[in-house]
Amino acid sequence: LLAAVGGASFPFAVTHYRDEMIALSASAAEVTATADAATSKITLTKPKSNPAVPMLNENKDIIANLKPIFGQHRSEANAVFALAAGYGLNVYLQLIGSLRSTGYSGDIVLATDTFDKMPPELKHYLTQQQHLILYNLRADCFKQHGGSNCQVQNLFYNTTSHQISRDVRIHRPFATLRFDVYWYWSTQYLPHSKILLADSRDVVFQADPFRSIPSHVHSKGGALHFYEEKMPIHTSAFNMRWLKAAGYTNAQIDAFKHKPILCSGVTIGEQIAMESYLRTLLLEFDATQCVAHGCDQGLHNYIYYSGKLQQENPATIANVTTYTHGTGHVINLAGLRHENKPLRELGVLIEEATVVNVDGSLPNIAHQVDRDAELAKYFRIKYNQEARKVEAEYRALLQSGK
Repeated sequence: LLAAVGGASFPFAVTHYRDEMIALSASAAEVTATADAATSKITLTKPKSNPAVPMLNENKDIIANLKPIFGQHRSEANAVFALAAGYGLNVYLQLIGSLRSTGYSGDIVLATDTFDKMPPELKHYLTQQQHLILYNLRADCFKQHGGSNCQVQNLFYNTTSHQISRDVRIHRPFATLRFDVYWYWSTQYLPHSKILLADSRDVVFQADPFRSIPSHVHSKGGALHFYEEKMPIHTSAFNMRWLKAAGYTNAQIDAFKHKPILCSGVTIGEQIAMESYLRTLLLEFDATQCVAHGCDQGLHNYIYYSGKLQQENPATIANVTTYTHGTGHVINLAGLRHENKPLRELGVLIEEATVVNVDGSLPNIAHQVDRDAELAKYFRIKYNQEARKVEAEYRALLQSGK
């Protein structure tokens, strides 16, 4: 039997499948792997299709039971997760097109809440994409403080009443709600599949997102990769506000406010670690009930800098690596606005539209590309032109009667 682990194929013996957890008491993924360096033998369990939902007040009767509109998860594949709700064809072309242009062949898993309202050419484009899994969220939202807070109506299921269950969490911003969906998706993959959580509107891929990210095939858990912004937490009024909105005390915030901001918009990790990260983040939301827009980043920073993430998941998270701004697989660009210079003058933008690290190396992912006027204009023109081309091809297809 051959299975893909961390993007490469390894022969390994599947000795048996079991329903119970193995050394993963904190995980709902029901997947584990143990490796013997001498024999390369691995024991694993299948991903669980409908796992119990992480909740502060645990209720094992509530499971996740969301079905895709189309597509099927490949449990052994790497995967990119994103929420792409309410966007036009140009945004999907930027996200999916730039990703596939790198040679990436893993799963792309997207959620929207507007599938029924999508124009036909966008629906056609999405259905033609290989290894794309698309979900439609039925959201109940209301406007608050300039944004929408929502509950999802088709994610949760009660195994006792055999009915769709109401959302287990209060109305919250979509940026926070997405982590419920990401958690469920993470349970559909094997322990050392690599997973990327990505923003959708402002991300451009410059190389395979998992290029140069090593795999950890052992029984001590997996790796997580967090990426810094170009400024410390205390210099950002937004980030300080999100931490305070979550109810953290001044003493708790003071302990790490001089540390760099960790961006919650792009995170990479192996499934065994990613599931635990997402579980911890969801439980932190339950504890704080923080519904401020942007609070997901406050929670992201708190669970890492407080040590909570690692302390509560010793069996599943082997290590968390944080990358100094401009040195990692991902470069976050928003913080560079405080330099008061365009990216080209800073040496970050070269050639036509290539973003580089401080040493001139190529990050796999450029995030927040809309924060620089030149870069934003380039990609806006590029993907608007591509959108018009796709629309013309779709019209031609209709006229041909095929």
